[in-house]
Amino acid sequence: MNNGRTNVFRQSAVVDGGAIHSLDLTNQNVSADFRPIAFQSGVDGWVGLVTRYTDSGNYYYVSLRSSGYLVLRKMVNGAFTELARVAVPATLAWHRIGLESTGTLHNIYVDGVRVAYVTDATHKHGHPGFRVSRASADIDNIVVTPGPQAEQGYTDRVVSGGIWDGNWVRGGSTFIQTSPDAGDARALTGLPRKDGAVQADVTFNSGSSTSTPWVGLIVRYVDARNYYYVTMRANELSLPS
Repeated sequence: MNNGRTNVFRQSAVVDGGAIHSLDLTNQNVSADFRPIAFQSGVDGWVGLVTRYTDSGNYYYVSLRSSGYLVLRKMVNGAFTELARVAVPATLAWHRIGLESTGTLHNIYVDGVRVAYVTDATHKHGHPGFRVSRASADIDNIVVTPGPQAEQGYTDRVVSGGIWDGNWVRGGSTFIQTSPDAGDARALTGLPRKDGAVQADVTFNSGSSTSTPWVGLIVRYVDARNYYYVTMRANELSLPS
């Protein structure tokens, strides 16, 4: 349905519901935007994500709960065991939650930042998905990838790891390419993979005076002449004055 912002999945009743993807994967990363609309009174309702689902009694799941916690559990033959718990207020606003199961490692993300991780070898494969329990909610921008999520790293002085071309520096929790005339400035994690997805928040600080500046994302980079990339170009935007 359309919620005034975009087309979303909506669990309109304060009950249990969800969806499981048909893909059966070993390693998987699933993330989604959740906006709780209401929680059932008197119970710990939640919205969340599922990995390695094989049947209704066997899977991992992370849940943003009305009690104010983000909780990772595993279901084994219908019985759950809690693996991790992080304090996260479940406000009636948009939250981006991620759950990744790679090998025996399970990572939990909030707004792209890893907030907890555990190791557990119970479930080896299964399906990703999302669930809602004793809550109504909107769910949007669901992304499933078969590989692990990798964050670009930096030291206090310079960015490090992978391939870095251009004039990159640290700016708080962001990366800044400081020269508008640097040409092909690029940064890569150095983690080759066949399948994957990349996303980032980007902005222009200044642009070249001799050509159209752009910022973009790269996948399947082999070398400087072989890769796919998508660009956001300044001639279609309003640059800061």
